[in-house]
Amino acid sequence: MENNTKQRESLAYEMCLEGYTLEQIGSALGVCRERARQLVRAASGLSVTEITRAQNRPIGSRRNPILSNPDLLGHVLMTAHSYSAIVATCGASKDLVRKWAKCHGLQLPTKAELSERRFYDQIAMSDNPEDCWLWTGPQVGEGYGWYRNWITRKPAYAHRIMWQLVNGPIPRGKMICHHCDNPACVNPKHIYLGNAGTNARDRSSRGRNGTYLTWNEACEIRRLRTEQGWSTTAIAEAYGKSSCSIRNVIAYRSHKKAPNKR
Repeated sequence: MENNTKQRESLAYEMCLEGYTLEQIGSALGVCRERARQLVRAASGLSVTEITRAQNRPIGSRRNPILSNPDLLGHVLMTAHSYSAIVATCGASKDLVRKWAKCHGLQLPTKAELSERRFYDQIAMSDNPEDCWLWTGPQVGEGYGWYRNWITRKPAYAHRIMWQLVNGPIPRGKMICHHCDNPACVNPKHIYLGNAGTNARDRSSRGRNGTYLTWNEACEIRRLRTEQGWSTTAIAEAYGKSSCSIRNVIAYRSHKKAPNKR
């Protein structure tokens, strides 16, 4: 009888160390919650609260191989691209992950940090830093990368976002131009700060004179407005144009017909 009691006390203590609650321990041993508490204290001389505090983990949380390891948890928090990915990897709720992170002196990444990671995840970087870094995500117009800017919380060209990451805010009225003449490129070494004049001269030197907005860009602007409900201000910011120019395109006051139609 005494040996059986010792075994139950030992099992209750081991389950407590694994993070099981008193209800779970009692259910496994076929005893009530209060009896489970007595078994744990008899085996260790400590209460459940004292044991969990000694282990530096949230009370009532089951031991998790990732959450209980600060190195593994830190790696997950540093590399995950979304909160859902963190929850799925850790096998625990977001609130519990936050509590464990606090125990280890860590913090959950902010929404802006996760968005920046997703941004870089859509860039095909070359081993040669002088080559183009191609945007593999959504594209608009003539192939310009498209992404929701977590800095301004508005959709924008990917190369404009990259310039802001490296150099800071874009001055009002300025444009981000390409040295490489590759719209999908976001390599910081291939983009520079310019204005309408420098952009026009750049286009002229490469034999691309014509309207600043192509017919395909005009069609995309109308689609964003009618099908996705974007505001003219958001579209203007994304294309680096004035709201008036965007409204003219949407109302067919400009770009009325495709170039090959009469």
